[in-house]
Amino acid sequence: MGFEMRLKEFKVGRYQGTMRAASYESLVDVPELGERLISMNEPLKHAGFTFYQASFQSDPATGQPVASVLSVNHDPGRGLKYLGSLLIVLGAIHLF
Repeated sequence: MGFEMRLKEFKVGRYQGTMRAASYESLVDVPELGERLISMNEPLKHAGFTFYQASFQSDPATGQPVASVLSVNHDPGRGLKYLGSLLIVLGAIHLF
């Protein structure tokens, strides 16, 4: 990726009275950005990559989280897709 990312802390929010995960978030340290929070609904965008909080792994014996799972997306052609969508909308408007 061309840069470091280090997990500093991971938190799991649970539904009241159960062990089911309601939310989870990772506090990561990226040298160029400092500390950033990646949660289920708030991805981190940096250097053309988008990091999503995808899941986590827990210890079967204790139920405590042991690993954070991030999904990484790199889409260098995203601008072209948006341009194409805009052209389709403008063409439909022009048609009517």
